[in-house]
Amino acid sequence: MHLSEPCRAAVRQELVRLIEAVPNITGVMVASADGHPIAFSLQRGEPTSIAAILASALGIGHQVADLLGPSPVEEATVRSRDGYVAYYAVGHHALLCVMTASGVNLARVHLDAREVTERLRTITEPELGQVR
Repeated sequence: MHLSEPCRAAVRQELVRLIEAVPNITGVMVASADGHPIAFSLQRGEPTSIAAILASALGIGHQVADLLGPSPVEEATVRSRDGYVAYYAVGHHALLCVMTASGVNLARVHLDAREVTERLRTITEPELGQVR
């Protein structure tokens, strides 16, 4: 997955803003829908493996969303005792993943991440939308 350096820098800046805005975020990643890391800040885990897992989760999410109707999955959240993993579709070609500690304000995560997702879509779609 190739993005220009200015595009990658803009993506990284959005991730920094999200981390600074919401306490208890332990990791963020933007990955391509086919499982390649684009930008990340992680306290644990290997970026390539996480991106592949996210691509699989997005595929499963699409199948689950099909139970509701024809529209694609927009987001999903997984909760464990240790925290949350939420992912958000960034257009058709990428996704944002936010990992948090258990004490996070999940409503705040969703509010801010949804805004970041829209900005990421605007940043990445011109380049990712060309990849077919």
